[in-house]
Amino acid sequence: MRNLKFIFAASLFFAALSCEKESLPQSTLESNLVPLVLTTGDDTKTSLVGNEIHWSEDDSLAVFDCQPVSNDITKNLFEVQSFEDSFASFKGFVRGGTHYIAAVYPFKNALGCEMDSDLIDWKYVLTKLNLSVNVPSSQIAKAGSFAEEHNISVSKTSIDLSSNTQNPNREVNFKNVCSLLKFTLPELENWPDEIKSDEIRSVTFTSGTDIAGSMTVNFVGDEPTMTGISGSKSVTMEGEFKPGKTYCFVVAPVELDGISIVVETSSGKVYIKSKLGKTKLTQGTYRSLGTLNFDKMRPITVSSEHTYGESNGESKKLTGTKLNMSLPEDLTDVSLSVKNSDGNEVRKIDDLSRYSNGVIINTKTKDTDWPYLPKGDYTVSGSYTSSAGGVIEIFDYPFKISETPSARTVTQFEPYTSYTNRSNSLDGSTIYIKFKVNVSDEILTNSAYTSLFKFKLNGSATSAVSLGNGVLESTLANQAWKAHTITSVTCSFDDSPVNDYNPESCTVHVTGIPYDYSFRNKTLADIRSDNWTPNGDANIFDLKVLGQSLYKGLFLSSRTLEGGLFGWGATEVKKKGYMVSRSFHIPGNINLQASVSTTGYVSVGSERTVKGYLGAVSSEKLECNTDPKTAISFTTPCSMTTSTGGSGVWYAVQFQSSINRLCITSEQVTDNNGNIYHFLNEAHLRYAE
Repeated sequence: MRNLKFIFAASLFFAALSCEKESLPQSTLESNLVPLVLTTGDDTKTSLVGNEIHWSEDDSLAVFDCQPVSNDITKNLFEVQSFEDSFASFKGFVRGGTHYIAAVYPFKNALGCEMDSDLIDWKYVLTKLNLSVNVPSSQIAKAGSFAEEHNISVSKTSIDLSSNTQNPNREVNFKNVCSLLKFTLPELENWPDEIKSDEIRSVTFTSGTDIAGSMTVNFVGDEPTMTGISGSKSVTMEGEFKPGKTYCFVVAPVELDGISIVVETSSGKVYIKSKLGKTKLTQGTYRSLGTLNFDKMRPITVSSEHTYGESNGESKKLTGTKLNMSLPEDLTDVSLSVKNSDGNEVRKIDDLSRYSNGVIINTKTKDTDWPYLPKGDYTVSGSYTSSAGGVIEIFDYPFKISETPSARTVTQFEPYTSYTNRSNSLDGSTIYIKFKVNVSDEILTNSAYTSLFKFKLNGSATSAVSLGNGVLESTLANQAWKAHTITSVTCSFDDSPVNDYNPESCTVHVTGIPYDYSFRNKTLADIRSDNWTPNGDANIFDLKVLGQSLYKGLFLSSRTLEGGLFGWGATEVKKKGYMVSRSFHIPGNINLQASVSTTGYVSVGSERTVKGYLGAVSSEKLECNTDPKTAISFTTPCSMTTSTGGSGVWYAVQFQSSINRLCITSEQVTDNNGNIYHFLNEAHLRYAE
């Protein structure tokens, strides 16, 4: 209501409210819509006795019929149809079958509705009505009143829309559900000299309880009552402030647990006034905070200063952050807590021995946990006592840290892979980067700052971990098996750029080695998707003896007797296959070690052995034992209960740029005594150098 006027007896102020029109998405409404006209009557008042509502042409209401629509509650837009002073009619639509409606002004501050009713003696009786509304924590200064769309009014009425009545009308009466806190600025001659030429930028009211945010209003009875508020313990008013004028905060009707008023000027000067104790607020009424007396308000400022250690021939290392708080010089006690935006306490100030010349030069506790304070929003809470002003309580006084540390340089840069030093302890698909920065280990090793360093290699983001002595290690995992030329390296600390490192033709090789692969419990499709090529008769086989599964896996070769009677007239069937890996990236001749794990089985007789081969090949269709000079033989024991062989035995294999695939094959089984199977379980590659 742009012209919602609360006329106080003393004519201290009036309010002017309006509502921004919003369009309701048609898709959220059902098709059985019924038009409805709501009319404000003679007795339409707020709960501020004697204060009339005046409407304007662009006012609008949120009207809830509170019927579930696919578990969603729809707020319907009702716009002014006609108006004159305290009389107005609003037109909109609700769904057929509606028995009760609830209306909220202003439209945009209505969040939701929960409503239930029971049919008693052929009449619907309201049993539940909870309205969710938003009390704004950011408000606009308006001399003599409160700004538009801050104060919230609600209404309800029964209505029978069980049939499609044409243009039904209903009279509604609105009730104010918030409280008002008014304060007056002194005349200009009573302002401190240091701010007479300044402007007030904001006034913040804070309490130890939530006073703004999402508020739930119960409206089953004759009067609405607040049942809960959650969101913010402070309300900040910004805009134009004039000396000698009165302003109003709109807050939830709660019991205040201490109060604090903070005035901040455009030049950054801050004045604070606080009061301990409980104060009960009542909806629809106001309480006066009186005229602000700057002489009794204590100035407070908070600033930050990053600290640096000794250079020792290097650039000075960033060691932490010091907070400077400007407080009265006649302190007798202090207990202040500094918290970041996540609610973590980063400083505890309770030692006057660190107080000197009106400034707390540093803090004692929490420095170890939070030596450095990152850029962002912080609050100070607690109290201090001065001989002149008594106890001053501070409720979540906000301040920012925006300073960028000056010492943020990369002094050493070293990219490498497993190939660089032929290391089998590194991942074969990862690029590693070591870089040294001039930041202390107390910061680098602190888990609170894990996300502060952001590193990009060739535009790809990665994280970093501390190795001590100012050295960080970053990794780029899952890299393609190829040569990678590093063209750009960028680093930031606390969202501030660190100098870029531009290497000259820096190339690292991602080989894929060391490499480990298990064929166990995989299908042939799984194996193919992992870039292994089955050749010949290689396949997944379930070995069953007397109907029981003895072993299931990837077999390379077998010799079986099929058909006949008790071995007479049986047909000998021989199968042989081999497996070839994907190609590894081999920059040149490399001496490698290969290892395989295999399983063998024989159905008759004593233990025997089956021979296999491994080696390097140039194609997924080449068999390594076709060239005896490159093939390395291994053996697998075969018994009637299966025998595992090859595990832990390493064979020397030479790879070349084009001969870069691992091949594993089995010789043809020629033993004519019983059935013999040769299974492949695992394959491994390591650097030999």
